[in-house]
Amino acid sequence: MEYELSIIKAKENAEELNRTKTNFLNNMSHELRTPLVGILGYSELLSTELLNEEPKEMVKSVNESGKRMLQTVNFILEIASNTQNANKIELKPIVLNEEINKHFKILKVQADKKRLLLTVDEKIKNVQVLGNEILVQQIINNLVGNAIKYTHSGGTTIEIDQQEVKNKKMCILKVRDTGIGIPEEMHKIIFEEFRQVSEGMSRRFEGTGLGLTIAKQAVKKMNGKIELKSEPGIGSNFTVYLPVSEL
Repeated sequence: MEYELSIIKAKENAEELNRTKTNFLNNMSHELRTPLVGILGYSELLSTELLNEEPKEMVKSVNESGKRMLQTVNFILEIASNTQNANKIELKPIVLNEEINKHFKILKVQADKKRLLLTVDEKIKNVQVLGNEILVQQIINNLVGNAIKYTHSGGTTIEIDQQEVKNKKMCILKVRDTGIGIPEEMHKIIFEEFRQVSEGMSRRFEGTGLGLTIAKQAVKKMNGKIELKSEPGIGSNFTVYLPVSEL
C-alpha cells in the first residue's frame, strides 16, 4: 500500500512539474515577445518617418537587432515547447502542397532580398500526409530559411514527390540549394542543438544553431525521417520522408 501511494505521489509531482513548466513557457513567451514586438513596430515606424540619414540608420540597426533577438527567442521557446509537448501533437490528414504554398510568399521575400531564386516543383499534386500544420511550418521555414541564409547565388528549389519505400507510400519533400555546402564530417552534428558548420568566435554566420534541430524534431513527430547530401561549394539537398495518409 505504501509503495502504491509513493507511485501516486510521484505521478502527481511529475504532473505538477509539467504544469509549472507549461505556465513558465507561456509566461516567457508573453514577457519576451511582447516588448520585442513593440520595439520592432516603433523602430519600423521611425525608420520611415525620420528624414535625417544618420538617426535613420541607427533606428534601422535597432530594428535589425530586434528581429535577430526575436528569432532567437522564438527558436529557444520552440525547442522548449517541442520537448515539453512531445506526446501532445495531434496528427491528421493534411495536403502538404497547400501547407507549403501558405509559407512560400514569405520565404520568397527573403530570397528576393538576396536576389536568389525560390521555386516549388510539384511532381505530384495534392499529396496528403498524416501530419500537423505547425510541424510542417517548422520544417519548411527552417530548411528553406537555412538554404536562403547560406546561399549567395543561384537559389533554392522545394520539390514535392511521392514514392514507395519498403512497400510503404511516402511523400518525398526535398529542399535543394546552391549554397556553401556542408562538409561530410559535419552532416550529423548540425542536427544537434546549438551546433553549426561555423562555430565559436570566428563563425561566419549569425544564428542559434537550432533551426535544423527543430526541423528534425518536427519530422520525427510526424513519423518521418530526414537525410542530407551536401558538398562544400556545390550546395545541399535535404530530403524529408513523410508517411502518406491513407485516410
